[in-house]
Amino acid sequence: MKGIARLLLIQGLLAVGVTAAARAQIIDPNIGFCAPPSSATACSGQPDTNPIASGGAIGMWSFGEHTSSDPWYLILAIPVGTYTSSTAPQLTSSSFNSGDPTSPSFLTTGSSTPSNFNSGSIPTDIYSYLGAQVGNLSADNSMNTTNMFGGLEQHAFGSIPSYFQLLVYTFTTGNIIGNTSYSFISSTPLPPGTFLAAVADGGQQFSTPFTTAGLVAASTPEPAPISMISSGLLLLLAVFGRRFIS
Repeated sequence: MKGIARLLLIQGLLAVGVTAAARAQIIDPNIGFCAPPSSATACSGQPDTNPIASGGAIGMWSFGEHTSSDPWYLILAIPVGTYTSSTAPQLTSSSFNSGDPTSPSFLTTGSSTPSNFNSGSIPTDIYSYLGAQVGNLSADNSMNTTNMFGGLEQHAFGSIPSYFQLLVYTFTTGNIIGNTSYSFISSTPLPPGTFLAAVADGGQQFSTPFTTAGLVAASTPEPAPISMISSGLLLLLAVFGRRFIS
């Protein structure tokens, strides 16, 4: 009996530890993305448990009770992207105004072409990699090459991409307020395998870790129209009926 009691005690302590860890992950200050409508529950456990559809609707949630400063930056990491300033997705939101929300601010590396992030990039996380252009903001370093070029990306994109094109959208008006639901609309569908993250001045609490990053899911084939299904059934009935009569 003492052995059973000891086992039950250990199991109870482990359950409490797991619950506390999960709860800490949800309330730990950071910025998460998910399919709208966003909430603390929906945007936790990303990027695999609540993938974003490619249609263009994006949800964002700021965990914690703090308010960011501005400007803040929304980052799209697009696998093998080749967008230009005229073809890039335009992100709009009723909660924010970037001065000219129809014209994203592109990261450049000494030229007019957006930056490309690959598995050999140094530094290895996107915030450090973009730091020289977006202000060397303190941020979570789990948005790195190990995680981004891993199994979740392979499932969403269909393979491991050779690089991500990093597009940076600068929002100069409208701070990110903690425990608040936000939504964005993309003017064009986002490619499967696209990661979404955000970063603002104010330390790690205003950045997106890999666990709550957005990930655009692979497109699923639309179901066949009822008329096509009905036509197929009628054809099968005709064939089997003819065999039965003969």
